[in-house]
Amino acid sequence: MQFEIGMKAILKAADIVSKAGGKVILNPAPVRDFPEELYRNIDLIIPNETEAEKLTGINVDSAEGALKAAKWFGDKGVKNVLITLGERGAFLYSGGDYRTIPSYSVECIDSTGAGDAFCGGLVTALTEGKTLEDAAVFASAVAALSVGKIGTAPSMPYRENIDRFISERG
Repeated sequence: MQFEIGMKAILKAADIVSKAGGKVILNPAPVRDFPEELYRNIDLIIPNETEAEKLTGINVDSAEGALKAAKWFGDKGVKNVLITLGERGAFLYSGGDYRTIPSYSVECIDSTGAGDAFCGGLVTALTEGKTLEDAAVFASAVAALSVGKIGTAPSMPYRENIDRFISERG
């Protein structure tokens, strides 16, 4: 989910999915405050560094700041945190463990939609059974490919291009 739909619908959907044993994944964009009850139903939150800072009040300009923000989300009841950091990669916090997922070095033509590409790639990889860490690496490749084209929908890569990119770059 993301915040381009009404909060009432988000809360209801999170409650239904959580009670059914599903996974609630939230990209809190466009960023806004939300009820405390939602935090407890979130299995994975994926803010960018600006969104993480606005929600937590913690500056996320370093690994230390990202860790503090991730722990803040964890204290609210969020099970896993993945903060995207643009060209600096992503910060993954899960079960008390944390690490930085490096970004792929590419020429950026237009970063519009890169966060959406990352989230779409992440969910795709998770539904295929990848671990959260491996899914984050896959998502990083999807986002890297998306910044090489102008626009949002036109920049979303095809699966064959993602797989080729990953096999060539490792």
